[in-house]
Amino acid sequence: MGILNSIPDRLPTWSQLSRAGRLKTLKTSYLWLVVVPLAARMLSKIGPEITFEIWQVKYVLLLGLPFSWKIFYFSSVAFAIASSVYSIKCPAIVRYYTGYPDFQQQGKGGREITAAFKAAVTQLSKVREEENVKEFISEFLELFSKTDSKSTPVVVRDANPWEVDIRSDQMAAGFWYVRDLSDKNFPLYRFMATVMYGLGSALLIILLAQNFIYVWRLTF
Repeated sequence: MGILNSIPDRLPTWSQLSRAGRLKTLKTSYLWLVVVPLAARMLSKIGPEITFEIWQVKYVLLLGLPFSWKIFYFSSVAFAIASSVYSIKCPAIVRYYTGYPDFQQQGKGGREITAAFKAAVTQLSKVREEENVKEFISEFLELFSKTDSKSTPVVVRDANPWEVDIRSDQMAAGFWYVRDLSDKNFPLYRFMATVMYGLGSALLIILLAQNFIYVWRLTF
């Protein structure tokens, strides 16, 4: 079980995947699912070259690099799937807030932190052992331990983690704990997004290599 529990920690986190998920070029992958078939159909009717005449001199315009519409289309499909998985399954506290300042500027506070923690723990309880989950709850409560007159931390371990009182000076620590915990949630979907982003990138590299080799041979 120890090995199985460590697998989710070895996958890319949602924060790492978000670097690709936020790229504008990948966000347009849905558009290419429509544009590519239409463009391929139009160019297939025109043909690989156009002949035209200027001042009685004939010119031939080559339209085509060996551009594989299939490769580009399937690359767009892979990116679209990965982007969909990221948009649907990435926890809100990770997707919408890159750091505590963003969270604070939008007027969020303790209520949102405890709600995000509850969502994270609910999901973790499906894939982790019970003792593991209890440890997360205990660590979360320790962040907001009270202090007595002698400044000795007093941790109420039986407190309800969904109703814990978070002071303003504890807010940042609570945010980062919950965000880091959520960052490794939904391992199956993180795996799916990683595979799809990787597949889409590999297909684009193949496509660029094909066109580069073609131009190189024509030029040199």
